[in-house]
Amino acid sequence: MTNKRAEFLEKLRDLQQEFVGSLVERLAQLKNDEQRLVRQWNPEDLQQFYISIHKLAGSSAAFSFNDLSQSARRLEEKISPFLQSEATPSFVQQQSIKTAFLYLEDLLNSVITHSEESDSIANEDFSAIVDNIQHEQQQTDDNNLILLVEDDKVLAQSIAEQIQAFGYRVKVLHDSLAIQQSLLQEMPCALIVDIILPEGSKAGIDAIKKMRSDYKSILPANIPIIFISGRVDVDARLAAVKAGGSAYLTKPLDIGNLIEWLDKLVNRQVKEAYQILIVDDDKEVARHHALILENAGMLTTICHEPAQVLKQMENRNIDLVLMDLYMPGYQGNELASVIRQIDMYAAIPIIYLSTEHSSELQVQALLQGGDDFLIKPIRADTLVRMIAYRAMRFRKLRNLMSKDGLTGLYNHRHIKEQIRNEVFRAGREESTVSLAMFDVDYFKKVNDTYGHGIGDRVLKNLSRFLIDRVRRTDLVGRYGGEEFVVLFPNTSIEDAATLCEKLRSDFEKVLHFYHDGSFSVTFSCGIADYPAFDDPQLLADAADNALYTSKNNGRNQVTVAGF
Repeated sequence: MTNKRAEFLEKLRDLQQEFVGSLVERLAQLKNDEQRLVRQWNPEDLQQFYISIHKLAGSSAAFSFNDLSQSARRLEEKISPFLQSEATPSFVQQQSIKTAFLYLEDLLNSVITHSEESDSIANEDFSAIVDNIQHEQQQTDDNNLILLVEDDKVLAQSIAEQIQAFGYRVKVLHDSLAIQQSLLQEMPCALIVDIILPEGSKAGIDAIKKMRSDYKSILPANIPIIFISGRVDVDARLAAVKAGGSAYLTKPLDIGNLIEWLDKLVNRQVKEAYQILIVDDDKEVARHHALILENAGMLTTICHEPAQVLKQMENRNIDLVLMDLYMPGYQGNELASVIRQIDMYAAIPIIYLSTEHSSELQVQALLQGGDDFLIKPIRADTLVRMIAYRAMRFRKLRNLMSKDGLTGLYNHRHIKEQIRNEVFRAGREESTVSLAMFDVDYFKKVNDTYGHGIGDRVLKNLSRFLIDRVRRTDLVGRYGGEEFVVLFPNTSIEDAATLCEKLRSDFEKVLHFYHDGSFSVTFSCGIADYPAFDDPQLLADAADNALYTSKNNGRNQVTVAGF
């Protein structure tokens, strides 16, 4: 964390120095604008002068030059009454504007001249900024060890093999005495403990309870415990709760249910980073906000040319647009109206970020398509929280429309959009993308034999299996019925085939339970890649044809298109 913090501060200081370097050009432009107004007062030049002053007030505050920001703000207030009026300011008013401008000019020259001193001042402010950023650290797969305490050696081995099929590492212990020794060697991300062990009918519970109370440093409170048992009575469940159990599962274990609990408790299902589009012609300020958001775990795209905003939104799952209100040739509220005209962007959150204090103009901007209005300068942690909250709400809404109700995977329509987006992205970046289609073998027989409820459980188990075993950058969807899709960006077809073959062999080891016992199922797979198939539909068709080749050749195999 210390290195990341230092790196973050260094990037902020570099940006601040770039901003200071831009002040020479900004000052020259302001002096030109001011001289034109002195020679002849006209609305067009006044509007340009006002926008330049307005942006300077906001950008100065962003980089902690508060005196400069306040000076620009005072000049802005003297100019603003004439923006909506054709009246020319009186001689006294013009002198007041001139005095305010000269004061601003002196401050600008001072900052430019003493840039090294200003850097040290900003350093203190940047330290405060980074200390206030609430960065949610994402759980990685580095610690995916599960400690399984089960005295039945055959059962323990079976459970361990199935958990490992979902991408976890498993260490098996057969008695409670070995728990402490194992914890001292390596800390797991979760424990699965049978209640009944050789030491007694509640030995598992007693061992965990004692460690929770007497050896807190060995077994931290944030390590989840899943108790398993053949007992279904309330007394056993209550004892498990009192010992700090996070879940209580009864035997025979439904592995799919167990994996769902593990994924939830150890936070393996890392949320995709929020994707934020920043629309601002002020390059240093845009990069400043991008750096803050990226440090909080978000992905950012910067658009300096408002006319390019729709193009920047194409083929990206933008969760929120952060937009300046005043840009050359464009008003942010007008640009928001343009975005709202596109059906697929109608619900995307748009947040204005500006130094505009006029409540009337703020309301007008919100009525034309905005969702919120943030005033510069804004604390970094406040900016992060506001954007994360709005993006989270939008993503929940989008998920309702894009996710399959049974499995929680992307639905048919959305995964087809993602195939299209990835093919176009691969074309732009001259990279590869592989597409795999999976189909559960003899799924109708599963439904006919065990019932549709058990069939649904098989589909959920497969969806969970795929999510846990592929990379976070890969996309998993339900294509229809018992057919699934995995999209592998930046992956050769050889690498995708190797992974899919491993998935196939591991999934057939997974047991699916019904009231009288358990059974296993297999799947067939077909793979195709871009650029071999350079159109989204051609790519999907090729993978689908390869899938049917696998099924026609006996099922439970992987076929690569073109081979």
